[in-house]
Amino acid sequence: MTEPTSLPLEVRNTASDVDHARAIGEQIWYPHTLTPLRGGQKFTMNYKSMLLPGTTVGTLRYSTGIVIETRAEHQNDYQVNASLLGNLRIAVGGDERVPVTSARAQVNGLHVPIAIHGWDRPSVMLGVKMRRDIVDRAVVRYWGDVPFDPEGVPTSLDVGDGQGRRWLEFVRGVMRLPTTENEVDAGLARYYSERTIGGFIALMVRETGDDAESRFPIPADIVDHAREAIASTVGAPLSLDALAAITGVTGRALQLAFRRRLGVTPLEYQRIDRMHRVRRELESGQSTTVRDVAIANGFVHLGRFAQRYRERFAEAPSETLARAARP
Repeated sequence: MTEPTSLPLEVRNTASDVDHARAIGEQIWYPHTLTPLRGGQKFTMNYKSMLLPGTTVGTLRYSTGIVIETRAEHQNDYQVNASLLGNLRIAVGGDERVPVTSARAQVNGLHVPIAIHGWDRPSVMLGVKMRRDIVDRAVVRYWGDVPFDPEGVPTSLDVGDGQGRRWLEFVRGVMRLPTTENEVDAGLARYYSERTIGGFIALMVRETGDDAESRFPIPADIVDHAREAIASTVGAPLSLDALAAITGVTGRALQLAFRRRLGVTPLEYQRIDRMHRVRRELESGQSTTVRDVAIANGFVHLGRFAQRYRERFAEAPSETLARAARP
């Protein structure tokens, strides 16, 4: 079965009444109640989410003060709520009050009711929901020897500096992923989901004294970030604008960073990466034609591709394919 190269991931919604807004939120997040703090004011909700495999990242804003309440029995996944603009107040378990600011996020454990108060002033909330079964499997896979209590995660998270800030900035990049007809490259989707969940677990277990970040590091350098994004894609090559959006810098800044560090532009680096992919596929013996493999990896000018392939590997792609086919 051929692996899909893109997934339907981006969801955008606007609602002008409370019931519609609640219905939209419940489709993506959890059953909840939605209560305006003041009656008579114009109500609107603006929402955008990216649905990754096992992870949902979304931004939420309201035009007026609102309270969102979720019951314990519906809180069956992990979630982090952060503020991109303004401040929020979140009651956790009915007792603890967690202020959510640009430097402090709130963490939902399992089966804990929460009440989000805010939007009485302009605010934007970033929510990160991670499926419990995916997180639990990642814990076993990457941190099997580190204590992780799914019922006892901390209620707040420092995202003002250090590892927490890098994780939040990485997750914010999910909202900048390039989309085509509301779809995102399937490889990028898996990469961002895996890094988001891995980084979250690292933040949760770092108090144990384990060097958790080194087990699943979030790329701190824009060149490393772009290289990982390039390596993860399975569909069409990424444009310079797409790579710049993913890394959160301008195209010019990314070009300069690549030239200074690697001596090539981001697109030249990506072409080299794709060339090596073609060679690996041809050497695997699973391919039947050079043309199909080249086009699948973004090389549409086959004559130019063959010339560059020979310059890099000292043989024609047809020779690589023929050698792989020999018994």
